[in-house]
Amino acid sequence: MRSAVSAAALLLTACSQENAAPSPDPASLIECALAGAAAFKRECAGERRETAHGGVLTVLHPNGGFRPFALADDGQSLTAADGAQTASVMKHEEAFEVTVGLDRYRIPPGALSRDGD
Repeated sequence: MRSAVSAAALLLTACSQENAAPSPDPASLIECALAGAAAFKRECAGERRETAHGGVLTVLHPNGGFRPFALADDGQSLTAADGAQTASVMKHEEAFEVTVGLDRYRIPPGALSRDGD
């Protein structure tokens, strides 16, 4: 009986590891303060892609949530792409500080441009 329980536990562990989301590329990590948190943490990941309507930056939250942003063609601004809430954007020398609802992000300028510079 004990070996059957051990085998079942091993199978469950293997299944949960297979279904776990892959770790984000450390180079894609950005600072975020989610759900009204006071402090920023470098735990959100940014994924940039091109669509027929222009560039989109999707910020992936560590809990599985995400927020898409539409990027301006000039690589100098962004807006919330889902339309549910507006984004407040303040440009700083080192990053764009973006607030949407209770979530805040510090997005490096390179994440907004096509070439990543």
